[in-house]
Amino acid sequence: METYLTVNEVAELVKLSVQTIRRYTMNREIPFHKIYRAVRYKKSEIEQWIEKREAGKAKSLSANKKQPIE
Repeated sequence: METYLTVNEVAELVKLSVQTIRRYTMNREIPFHKIYRAVRYKKSEIEQWIEKREAGKAKSLSANKKQPIE
C-alpha cells in the first residue's frame, strides 16, 4: 500500500516551507495527486523527486567549477 503525505508532511520531509511546496504544486514542479478535493503526495514519488533535484544540483556545481589555468 502506497503512503500518501500531506503538504505539511512533505514540507517537513524536504525541509522547505509549506508555501514553497504549495507553489511547486501550483506550478506542477513537484509530483502530486488530487484525491477528491485534497492534494496528496506519494512518498515514493517525493523521494525520487528529491534524488533528481540533488543529482541536478551536483551536475550544476561540477559544471560551474572553474578550469585551472595552465
